[in-house]
Amino acid sequence: MTKHVITHVELATTDTGATAAFYRALFGWDVQTYQPMDYVMANLGEGQTSIGFPIVNEYMKAGDTIVYVHTDDIDDSLAKAAELNAMVMMGKEFIPTVGHIAIVADPGGNKIAFMQPEMVVA
Repeated sequence: MTKHVITHVELATTDTGATAAFYRALFGWDVQTYQPMDYVMANLGEGQTSIGFPIVNEYMKAGDTIVYVHTDDIDDSLAKAAELNAMVMMGKEFIPTVGHIAIVADPGGNKIAFMQPEMVVA
């Protein structure tokens, strides 16, 4: 059974460089830029929730926060959210080396994302 733990949080920004510098200086976080997506993220340590700083886009405006929740079955999670009157903001999409993600808005308008990690084959 899936433990629906928070795996990632995104804080939208208009300036990833300034935001990265701010959190490095404020908390001493290891903030890196990941290619090819040019995605800025703070890794807080093994087993800790990571924090991403995406540039504003069609899903997020400056100041928005999205919480990512782990799921073993993203299709099931999307279906259940729809049954509970969530609005699908972004359907299931595959992100290489990450897995599948989708974004919904709860009945109060809060955005949450489902993350089904990519299976690692040894």
